[in-house]
Amino acid sequence: MSRGRDTLVASFTGVTGTGKSYLAKQNAIAISRAAVRHKLTDKEVFRKGGKVLVLSQTGSGDSWSECLNLKPNQEGFANFKRGWRLVKMAVYDDSKEIDVFQNIFKYFKNGVIILDDC
Repeated sequence: MSRGRDTLVASFTGVTGTGKSYLAKQNAIAISRAAVRHKLTDKEVFRKGGKVLVLSQTGSGDSWSECLNLKPNQEGFANFKRGWRLVKMAVYDDSKEIDVFQNIFKYFKNGVIILDDC
């Protein structure tokens, strides 16, 4: 019998410097580790762990420096099987932001999405 889907929605709010990105990252690390069936080191989780897509307005400093950049189109998502990827939203104007979210809806499955400073 299938276990079905697990859905989790979390929101971290606060003023600058209170650790919102850090807390989101720690939670995503735990989920990413649980998505694979073998133990991963902290560095391995960003390349070999479960899929995590981070959308950030500017990249949020060093918060997401371990993530590889992702071009949010069909090809980019087709090649995204595991690990962590970052989309810097400031690169896209208003009409292109809509395309980014439409592509996420169409092509991103079975992973964690983090909206950081969006």
